[in-house]
Amino acid sequence: MKNLLVLITVFATFSTTAWAHQSVENSEKVIVSTLVDFEVNQQWLGYIDQGSVAINLTDETMTLTLMSQPDCDPTMVCPAVMLEYHQIEVKLISRSVDSCGAVTYVGEKDKTPVDGIKETIEVIDYQAMTCEIAVPFMTSVSYVTFNPWTQDTTVSYFGGESLVVLPNLF
Repeated sequence: MKNLLVLITVFATFSTTAWAHQSVENSEKVIVSTLVDFEVNQQWLGYIDQGSVAINLTDETMTLTLMSQPDCDPTMVCPAVMLEYHQIEVKLISRSVDSCGAVTYVGEKDKTPVDGIKETIEVIDYQAMTCEIAVPFMTSVSYVTFNPWTQDTTVSYFGGESLVVLPNLF
């Protein structure tokens, strides 16, 4: 009986350790930057005053989230439900490091084969940069769209705070 209890204890310990190791390996690594500067193509996106960019290194996706609150008369209550919200998700297609140490992530979604547009997001992370170059923001983001039917290209630029690893709560 004593041997059976020892065997069950060892098995339970091994199972818990293996499960914990597996959950750490399978956890998502997401890095996020809050955007603080907006040079937006207003024909395409409208007025934007809030946003973030998230890069999911596990799923290899990039998400640009942009929001704006409409102008409200100062004498009236402006409901939060009136937020204008854009969420653009693209597939991460490349990650590169330049000679100064800046890391560039490029993501793309190409719907031109089905009469859609091509969207590209480029994020440059300057945190690990070793060259002495003044950069206005720790993270630089560009969002480019191309419409093959009209041959129109729109470009919007954003400046953001440092990319931080989003804590995995589960």
